[in-house]
Amino acid sequence: MPFLDAGHKLGGKKDGGGGSDYHALGAMEVICSSMAKTLQTALHPPDWLRGNYMAVRYEDLVMEPIKTLRQVYGFVNLAVSPEMEKR
Repeated sequence: MPFLDAGHKLGGKKDGGGGSDYHALGAMEVICSSMAKTLQTALHPPDWLRGNYMAVRYEDLVMEPIKTLRQVYGFVNLAVSPEMEKR
């Protein structure tokens, strides 16, 4: 794993444990790698995907939920109802 020093003991357990931490880091590396590939595809889409995919940042959804909701609904040609904007 590229992010781990081979001599580093994970978990800080006296018995040198930390196996579950090691596996959790391995899982996180796989998840992050997959997300990075997805983001690269979204930022540089092939012709067949261009215009058919919208990346939505969690930060935008949290900071400006109504604006982001309008953008997403507009992307799929739907109207946002006033009831949705109130929630």
